[in-house]
Amino acid sequence: MEFVKLDVSNYIATITLNRPPANALNRQAYAELGDAFRKVNDMLDEVRVVILTASGKLFCSGNDVNEFNDTSRSEMIVQSGYFGDCLTAIYNCPVPVIGAVNGAAVGSGFCIASVCDLLVASEKAKFGTPEIKVGVVGGLAFLPTMVPTKVGKYMSLTGHLLTAAELERYGSIHTVVAHEKLMEAAISLANELLLCAPLALRAWKKSYNLIENLGWVDKEGITDMFVQDLIDTEDSQEAVKAFLEKRKPVYKGR
Repeated sequence: MEFVKLDVSNYIATITLNRPPANALNRQAYAELGDAFRKVNDMLDEVRVVILTASGKLFCSGNDVNEFNDTSRSEMIVQSGYFGDCLTAIYNCPVPVIGAVNGAAVGSGFCIASVCDLLVASEKAKFGTPEIKVGVVGGLAFLPTMVPTKVGKYMSLTGHLLTAAELERYGSIHTVVAHEKLMEAAISLANELLLCAPLALRAWKKSYNLIENLGWVDKEGITDMFVQDLIDTEDSQEAVKAFLEKRKPVYKGR
């Protein structure tokens, strides 16, 4: 891959967007980023958590406007397809995804951050949907996962960017750290997740995705379904034994 790097170490896959200087997304970059996340589906014995980050000063500046040869409806439909496939791959990644946001995440970069399960951010990071500045609409579906409705309206109607510290106050960012401590914080959070049984992590991740738009009864039914799937696994039994024996569990992913 030319614009995306995938590295695996100690059950953590690090996926890095690397398209300097702004990490703007063209169709190739969208395809490569989606492919990297789809590869995780075939690496579940090696990967239990993913960290998504970017190289350089920016996380992602959004779409690469140089790729828009025209602004016809057909052109936008094609571009939307690449965008949708990429974000769906991130959202549906079977293991938890930690976004390590190193700089500005705007436009489609904001959307990518929003579909990560957890976020850590550099104190230099900013977030927003400034599409109105160029007379278009974008990112509306992703604002509710990051900010309250009225804040989202202010951001989208003015193009104003929020700092990482502001988003942390709204609860959408787990922690904000000094820029040079970003990956250390992301790995620390990943290691916290790795203390949990991998099958349970994957079940929780899938449960969240399934229940987002369901009613209370349906949500409990899905939770019960995964409890039933997990209860007889070796890892579930090991977790109970380790808790009773006051020791660290040894998980085998089965």
